[in-house]
Amino acid sequence: PEGSFCKYTDGTCGSGDQSGVCKPIPTACGEISSPVCGCDGNTYSNECEAERAGVSIQTTGECP
Repeated sequence: PEGSFCKYTDGTCGSGDQSGVCKPIPTACGEISSPVCGCDGNTYSNECEAERAGVSIQTTGECP
């Protein structure tokens, strides 16, 4: 539904027949710096920022 995204288990990015869980897109995030690599190949400052972009987490740390 609008205002939500499909959150996949970290590292799967929905590959194969993996199913996700609908989660609401956060409207605000804290300033905590804990970089994650999103399934879209972009680095986000933390998991919440990735979720604000509607993206699940591929790995912790910056994308290569």
